[in-house]
Amino acid sequence: MKKNTQAGSVSRRQVLKAMAAGGAGLLVPGCSDRVEGPGVAVKRKPLRLVVMDYDENMKADTQALIEAFNQGQKQIEASLDVYSWPQGHDLLVTQIGGGQAPDLANVASLWLSEWMGIDEIRPLDDLLPSSFLAHFVASGLDAFRTNDRLMGLPYFLDPRAMYYRKDLFDAAGLGPPTTWDDVIKAGLELHQPPGTYGTGLTFSGKSVSLDYWWYAWFGVHGATGNMSIWSEDGRSR
Repeated sequence: MKKNTQAGSVSRRQVLKAMAAGGAGLLVPGCSDRVEGPGVAVKRKPLRLVVMDYDENMKADTQALIEAFNQGQKQIEASLDVYSWPQGHDLLVTQIGGGQAPDLANVASLWLSEWMGIDEIRPLDDLLPSSFLAHFVASGLDAFRTNDRLMGLPYFLDPRAMYYRKDLFDAAGLGPPTTWDDVIKAGLELHQPPGTYGTGLTFSGKSVSLDYWWYAWFGVHGATGNMSIWSEDGRSR
């Protein structure tokens, strides 16, 4: 997140270089003094990271990373705040409004445009070397570019896709669906419970957000019903 720099504070470039030297990626600090050698106090620069809570392991795993980072270098003292997704956006808005935005934050990509509109996001192009960016999937980086400026980094990539059982379709004399009407038709013809169900959305773990998966599926194929994404061998393009 963008933040005013006062005299004597560490620059963004210095922060990122120190983080790279410490072998950590996303980190955050609270200000503290460490004693190095006989009576020599070294003041570390604070860096605060905010992440959204994905599961019960998120806080413990990220805190372990923070502690390893703090122990691996002497320039920065990182600290961590973990927020739930339902409250995370509003908490960050409150902090931004109060001039207390975090240095780094793991957020939903759709929030970026909101904060770019108030000049609260710092472009990363001049901070990250191409050798570092080469480790990312190119399309993942492109998703965070606006007007040829890199405004964020992908925390993870979680693609959505629709697939179909080619063996069942072939046995029923059906081709790959290219419209929503095709999906409905195939679903009706193949629906033979309890052994076979026409269509379905599956979940894992604690997921209960049916609409979350449905909207992603719908968004991939479009509201117009154009689902012509299959190649001649029946695989998705």
